[in-house]
Amino acid sequence: MISTLLFDFARVLIYPKDKSCKGKLNDLYRNLMRGKTFQFFEHFEFNEELLLYLHTIKNQYGLYMFTSGIIQNVTGVRGKLDKVFKKIYSAEELNLNKKDPQSYLFIAKDLNKNPGEILFTDDQLEFINAAENAKLVTIHFQSNKQFINELSKIMVI
Repeated sequence: MISTLLFDFARVLIYPKDKSCKGKLNDLYRNLMRGKTFQFFEHFEFNEELLLYLHTIKNQYGLYMFTSGIIQNVTGVRGKLDKVFKKIYSAEELNLNKKDPQSYLFIAKDLNKNPGEILFTDDQLEFINAAENAKLVTIHFQSNKQFINELSKIMVI
């Protein structure tokens, strides 16, 4: 039975305001930070609809995040995330690789969960595949509606 939901950050919970941006958000963030007048929320926006939905189920399931980089640590971002997620795992900070199934097993062990008790959501198929190889249940994120629909088929919410 699934007791834990593990989410990617970039392009699931946060997006670039410039919809034509196709690169990695951590790279975009690092490039923008070099500017003297960089203001985070002029360039990025939360997926408010999904965060609101997650807030409504956070007492039923353990909610965690597994992200590649560091942008979740920006002032104003981390505070909002900490209201929903119990813990945030950063591959960069923990020297993990989201392409490696062992990274997901590390998180499962840290959470004291069997991999099959964890549902992982990401927009990148290579990370979904790695999580599946570690025996996590997965949903390939494409939209809020699609995600919530697939989640409702898997879980009692």
